[in-house]
Amino acid sequence: MDHGRDAKRRRKETPAARASIEGGDAGRLGMSGIWRNLANRRAAVKADGSRLRVDYSKPVAETARVMAAPNRGEKRPHRTRISAAAALVVTLILLLLGGRETRIVVRQPGPFPSATEGRTSLGDPILLTPGRYRARVVVERVSAPSWLAPPTSEVARVSFTPVDAPEGRDAFGFRPFDFARQRTRVVQFALRVRSESRRQWIWEETRGSSGMRVVETRITRETPLGVSSVGRALRGDTARLLLPVAAVFAALLAILFLPAGREEPSRPGAGAASLTLFGLLGYGAAGIVLWCWLPPLEPLAPPPAALLVVAGIAATVAFLFLVRRHSALVWTLPVAALGLQYAGTLVGPKSDFQVYYNAGLALWAGGDPYAIRPERVLNPPPFVLACGLLPMLCVPAAGFLWFGLKAAAAVWCVPLARIGLTAGGWHRSRWLRPEFLALLAGARLMGMDLQFGNTNVLVLLALLAAAAAWAHGRIGCAAAALAGGVALKATPAVAIVGAGLSGRWRWATSALLISFAVIALSGVALELRAPGAGWGFLREAPPSPGDLSMGRVDNQSLRGMTDRTIGGAEIETKTVHSVPSLRLGAPAARAVEAILAVAVLGVVALLARRAARSAPPSPEGVLAWASLWAGATLAMLLLSPGSWTVHFALLYLPLVVLAGRALRGDRIAGAVFTFVALIAILPATSRELSDLCTAWSSLTVASLVSLAALTRPEPASTALRP
Repeated sequence: MDHGRDAKRRRKETPAARASIEGGDAGRLGMSGIWRNLANRRAAVKADGSRLRVDYSKPVAETARVMAAPNRGEKRPHRTRISAAAALVVTLILLLLGGRETRIVVRQPGPFPSATEGRTSLGDPILLTPGRYRARVVVERVSAPSWLAPPTSEVARVSFTPVDAPEGRDAFGFRPFDFARQRTRVVQFALRVRSESRRQWIWEETRGSSGMRVVETRITRETPLGVSSVGRALRGDTARLLLPVAAVFAALLAILFLPAGREEPSRPGAGAASLTLFGLLGYGAAGIVLWCWLPPLEPLAPPPAALLVVAGIAATVAFLFLVRRHSALVWTLPVAALGLQYAGTLVGPKSDFQVYYNAGLALWAGGDPYAIRPERVLNPPPFVLACGLLPMLCVPAAGFLWFGLKAAAAVWCVPLARIGLTAGGWHRSRWLRPEFLALLAGARLMGMDLQFGNTNVLVLLALLAAAAAWAHGRIGCAAAALAGGVALKATPAVAIVGAGLSGRWRWATSALLISFAVIALSGVALELRAPGAGWGFLREAPPSPGDLSMGRVDNQSLRGMTDRTIGGAEIETKTVHSVPSLRLGAPAARAVEAILAVAVLGVVALLARRAARSAPPSPEGVLAWASLWAGATLAMLLLSPGSWTVHFALLYLPLVVLAGRALRGDRIAGAVFTFVALIAILPATSRELSDLCTAWSSLTVASLVSLAALTRPEPASTALRP
């Protein structure tokens, strides 16, 4: 190897290192200083001022060695640790635990006779033994209803109820817009039967003939793929006992393989946009691979086997090509396995994603999406207008893509949090960082948002993008990010107002005007498509002041807490039936809510005043504005009329700020972080504890405590270390 030529090439690539080899900083010493250092045999220094030992007796070989030495003063490419074995092990775990082996219990092919007005049973009652089942019904539209029905009105209902129960929880109402994009609709109900029972299908028509008929009903029993596979070799409950042990062993094996992966330099041209695009393509290719070779979804009309083989081979080649280009994309394989499991549960009626999908169907049918009952959409017009794209695909395919988009957003939340909220401070370990600790504490809440298909992860991405842009002085990009968040939900406007309270009123006014202009234009487009839909958000979103229905147990906002503890709203859970309440009615609850709301806004104003004293990109300015963003996020959750448990995925942002303070030595912030983490994690351990925490407004209390901790200024001992 020609060390001289190799060193010359690298010398051209790194001029800063060339200055260090020649004896010092050329920009500061000049040529005379360089020759003086060489003559006096002084120790050479690197571009950042650190000393470097150089053996001048071997100039060629020593030059090549020094050129290859790391230099903190020069820009080095990032390196990524890739472990394909760990990704494959995680995918195998997800398939074994999340995959289901189905066995048909009862199948009743149709079509059944057209039902008349009233309640009609379909077929004979079915005896179900304890286990997990999936009840599926296929409904076909033959003609229009016999009466003039609005697109969003319910014309028929199907349910799978016990014989001795007049009303069942597993029911689905059909509306004319359900068949705006397809002639056939498939509905599934996931059942967990704990004791032997007899159930039957019930079909109800509202007024006259609905023009629909039931094509097929089917009941299948589901067994986890791992249990059914191991159960063939082991009898009894041995398979169920060994499967968790095998899963833990496989998880430890994946952790063992993770640091054993090879390190690869990141591609210089792999920007955020291109990496996200390739990641979504890899996610889609991995999903097709798993669906073709291990089909977890059961389509209405199964494709030919030859088509499945061709599609599987093509998707496999495409996935391997993408992994060859970006090795980190191998981790899209387990994410695709999760996406397919999520898409397989979307055919039932209980999902936030179904609400968005139905809103899109209503737009296709020319109906008002805000008029759908009982699952109504409460998002601003821009998002509702974008929901019109969802019905272009079937429900499972659209849900699979929706899950992938949100998973990509969740991945980008971590680096954006480090850029915008931590100021790149000193940390003891590579993994002991605020963004990773907050991810560990808020993983359950973010996972719930992914499971229910809500938009909170996307709103969190908009808030973190605004914080990162603000930390780098790009206030225009911050305004665009917050305007995008307002288009998803109206509550991010609180963050804009918080920035305005710091003295940036011109910027805040411009951001609010842009947000309102986007909402107004989208409302006009909705009004042109469906008369009455343009004002639907203003008509449906604000709750009535005298209504205590927002006090249901899952609402963790200030309104939900005051409706339960002050107003006396009823609580309906399986384990908790009441909490101490003054039962003073709605007026008293609204008064207490107003007092607490003023206190919350006062805290946000205090944080804004502190942020006004310092500005990014200084570390102190970034941390001050990070506290303001965290306070505004907590205010969004507390001031919103309805903040359900899935909405508290936004707690990731204030958890990052609290974890950063704790790592810098703030013990109060560390105690609050631990308290909020326990409130977020412990409800996953048991149903009783989950009901108890929600009934006693634990997330509301945790948000108030976090807001109080942010008001405490950081002591001088917790300043950033070099």
